[in-house]
Amino acid sequence: MHIPDGYLSPEVAVATTVVSLAVVCSALRVPRQRAEGPAGAVTRGLDGIPLVGVTAAFIFAVQMLNFPVAHGTSGHLLGAALAAVLLGPWLGCLTVAAVLAMQALLFADGGIAALGANVLNMAVLGALLTGLVMARMGVSARGLGAGSAGGRGSRGAAGGPAAFLAVVAGAAWLSVMA
Repeated sequence: MHIPDGYLSPEVAVATTVVSLAVVCSALRVPRQRAEGPAGAVTRGLDGIPLVGVTAAFIFAVQMLNFPVAHGTSGHLLGAALAAVLLGPWLGCLTVAAVLAMQALLFADGGIAALGANVLNMAVLGALLTGLVMARMGVSARGLGAGSAGGRGSRGAAGGPAAFLAVVAGAAWLSVMA
């Protein structure tokens, strides 16, 4: 669920926007340092752009499918864990943040004043928490290679619990902000 405009106090909206901007600006630098391609080989330049675009389009589409939760609210798939598994946590965070910005600007889904909170809740917490869980489980969270070099688990086995934790963390953080 996107946090609508007017739901958060102005102080919380500004604070979450500042934090989200700081993380997103930090994330802009990280993917340039190293990105793994489909076979685990290091790629540079424009090789990964099609995957980023397809991932963003898919997340945009599935976030438009809402299901009722309670008392007139609705939920949807976040997509941050999928983006983190496919693209890595930092590029996944950037991708979901871009999707959320487009939804807020084009469809008023969430709203401009709450965009920082939505980015923090869905993109930052979702993608970075997924990356952390996967790293703790010994799985590389970058690229589309099978498993990780010398890792202990597979991306699918780590991505499921990471996605669950990302949703719970977002809900918990929303309850703290509200």
